[in-house]
Amino acid sequence: MLITEILARNARMYRDEVALVERDPAIGARREITWLEFDRQASRFANALRAHGVRPGDRVAHLLMNCLEWLPAYFGILRSGAWAVPLNFRFEAQVIRGCAGLVRPRVLLFGPEFIERIEAIRADLDRDVEHYVYLGPEGGCPAFAVPYAAFVAQAPSRDPALPLELTDTAALYFTSGTTGLPKAVRLTHRNLEHACYVENRHHGQTHANRHGERSEGG
Repeated sequence: MLITEILARNARMYRDEVALVERDPAIGARREITWLEFDRQASRFANALRAHGVRPGDRVAHLLMNCLEWLPAYFGILRSGAWAVPLNFRFEAQVIRGCAGLVRPRVLLFGPEFIERIEAIRADLDRDVEHYVYLGPEGGCPAFAVPYAAFVAQAPSRDPALPLELTDTAALYFTSGTTGLPKAVRLTHRNLEHACYVENRHHGQTHANRHGERSEGG
């Protein structure tokens, strides 16, 4: 089963239950979304990508720190038929440039922590990137980008229902680059599905494991 279909199933089964939580203990902040909202946000980003010309097989680079929007955006890329390209937050500007030059993304989704690195290599990124989408605090969006909220504002939250197959390419993941330049590894939807099952069984997770709860023996 496609992992985007697993998300849709969870949205049907656990509609109003909390799916994702983001906490910042330093300032006592907490944000959360339900399974239904998770599913809708993913579809909204998928439809926004398609409305901006992204088609199956195009690459969408994903350069974010951990945040509540990380997974909805990632699932949205997959649901659009594009290839997700998550970039390691530790990559410096020149490494980001090398990765982008290899995969040639049409869209770059990024957080505020990466503005300086992106500005340093924009002349090279502009050869391929058509849309820079900023995901961060209001007022912090650089002039060369569009805020995430504006990018998805007109997009419907229904599943675009593209005919994706388990054998289709889903993502390009880069190695860490500890022994040389990072190398891209192609993953299919079946690879992502299998990784879900392996992780689930390794950690012994159940539906009860929410809000920081742990399973027995874990």
